[in-house]
Parts: sequence; C-alpha cells; structure tokens
Amino acid sequence: MVAASVALVGLGALAWWVDRQPGRSAPDRIDEDRSGGARRAAAQFLQRARVLSPGTMGGRVYDSELVVTGPASARRAMDHPAVTKQHDATLKQRRKHRTAVLVPCAKTKPFRQSPSHRLTYCPAVEGKDVDLWAVSEPMGVIPYGWSDEYPNDAYDFDPRHVKGDVRDQLVGRIRNWMEKQGPKYSRIFLALPEHHKSLVCDAAKGVAGVTISDRSVAAGKEAGDGPPAYDRVTTGAYRDFLRRSL
Repeated sequence: MVAASVALVGLGALAWWVDRQPGRSAPDRIDEDRSGGARRAAAQFLQRARVLSPGTMGGRVYDSELVVTGPASARRAMDHPAVTKQHDATLKQRRKHRTAVLVPCAKTKPFRQSPSHRLTYCPAVEGKDVDLWAVSEPMGVIPYGWSDEYPNDAYDFDPRHVKGDVRDQLVGRIRNWMEKQGPKYSRIFLALPEHHKSLVCDAAKGVAGVTISDRSVAAGKEAGDGPPAYDRVTTGAYRDFLRRSL
C-alpha cells in the first residue's frame, strides 16, 4: 500500500517527504546539500510508514513507530529519538511574551487544521501578545509553530494509553518544561480539556515561580460564559470567553 501511494504522489511530493523525514525535525533540520543520506533516510521513513485511508485520518502518512495502539507502542513512542531530541530543544526556547497559553494537541495533523484549533484556539489568540504552546502525548509541551514539523505531524497517540509508567513519564516531561520555561512567564493560561489539564496540573505541583490559570471549557461555564452543553470547545461562546480572558 505504501509503494502504491508513493507511486501516485510523484517526484514533487517525494521531495516534500524528503524534507519531512526523521532527522529533519523542527529543531534540527538537515540541509539537503550537506547530507548525502537525506534521501536514504526519507526512503526508510516511507518504508515503515503507515498510510491511512481518507476516511480515517485524512489520508496522511504517519510514522508507524509513532502510531500508538497499546502499552508497548506507547512506550516506544515516548522513547523515540525524534521525540526525546525535540523535548530537549523545547527547554531551550526563548520566550517572546510574558504570557503563555497552553492548548491541546489534536488527532488531526497538523493541529491547526482540526475544528477545535481552526474555530476556537487560533482565533482566540490571534493578535494577542502570548506565546502559544501545545500539550501533546508523547511530546510533552511544544511550541505551536512546530506543529506542522516532524515528528509532530506524523504521530497518532490514543490518550487511553496514557496510564501507568507512560503517564508518569509524560508528566515528568511536562514538569521539565514547567521548571525550565514556566518561571519565565508571569502567567500560564490552560485552555485544555480535563485529560491534558490533569497532566499539566500534576506536573506543576511544587514547581516554584509558576502561576497557572484555568481557561478550560469548565472555567468558561463557571463564569457563565461557556458552551451551553456537551463541553464543546468549538462553540463561539467558549472562543469568545477564551479571547476575552487572556
């Protein structure tokens, strides 16, 4: 199936995949002119990639080593070299503003194409003096601007598998971010669903110099300003609440 898909893509798309292969990640993109092994690495990625039909995940190609279907694959994804390398890079990022906003990842890749991001999160922060970060399993916390880069656009991690030692490892990863990046901000707003919010709150326990504020759907409801039912983040009421409260 992979071979057939590659044949249909053509040379132009193959060049796109070369630019996306592991090792050409957001923090450390390889220059084609300086890396004779770039095309070989791209071929290796395609060889192990999982092609999903348009009816499942938009027909995108995902790195099968980052597709999580159970405990074993969850641990593999958490320890993937591209994931751990990127985590180290996020801890060294410089802040641009005094306020950070944390939003969840999304099943749709890149995140910004998902309904929740397209209709709510991105419009809510547009024009605001904030640094936008995404909370992701297995990545931890990543700059939102990296969401269309490998490995952030090539994984599928079912949150049901975030438990036990995998959850502990993920909380530890988020805690690293809290300790390194958190004190740089005067306030960190959590525009997160309960699953991601619990990970971040557990990670922030005992971290000095960090101030977090809940801007979830539940917080909007308590303010009398959130979605009327079903905790839908795509409602205009929640988007407007989020924008006003940042």
